[in-house]
Amino acid sequence: MSNIWEKFDKEIDKDIQKKIEEAENSEYVEVPLGDYEVKVDNMELKISKSGNPMVSIWFRIIAGDYNNNLLFMNQVINQPFQIGLANKILRALAPNKNVEFQSYTQYANLILDVFEEIDGKYEYALKYGEKKGFSTFEVLDIFEV
Repeated sequence: MSNIWEKFDKEIDKDIQKKIEEAENSEYVEVPLGDYEVKVDNMELKISKSGNPMVSIWFRIIAGDYNNNLLFMNQVINQPFQIGLANKILRALAPNKNVEFQSYTQYANLILDVFEEIDGKYEYALKYGEKKGFSTFEVLDIFEV
């Protein structure tokens, strides 16, 4: 009998204990709409609670009153306009990367490639807004680290 948790065990981050302690010692803070200096902490294609493919990007605020808080961009991509929105943010984060959708498998790999390309190398000026009740994210500037 195989252990159903082996798949999850393999995905454990080597710094998980440190991150658990940080989470236990932090309080949820509602980050107001505005402009923030951020880095990308995580980026992936995953399944939403409703069962649809969804681009998930975690922006960590790295300066100011909300330093170390997270902004979560979750964009379901089962409609062409939704894929267009995801393409726009991916191109803004990695302007030299060819971003296009061909299949969900290809797109999942593309997202991982974009994250690998930018992780630890770039920080961003990000406008966190809202439109029709949905959070919006716009990259205003890119800074090399």
